[in-house]
Amino acid sequence: EGSFDRQVSAMQHCLGRLAPRARELVWLRYHGAKMPEQIAPEVGWSVNAVRVALSRARTVLRECMEQQLAVKEAP
Repeated sequence: EGSFDRQVSAMQHCLGRLAPRARELVWLRYHGAKMPEQIAPEVGWSVNAVRVALSRARTVLRECMEQQLAVKEAP
């Protein structure tokens, strides 16, 4: 399995581990290319709450990706 394929597989796994609302926010931000100011009214949160939730989701994704890729590289 190639490096890119491993990364995609790991990202899919990690996105699946996010809470549903966090996954929705990540989807809106990156797939929908929306800024927190545009997302906040859609989800009924303050802009700051969206920013904090996105920051936490990115942290979870980063840690999960590091773990998944390390596991897949282990012999």
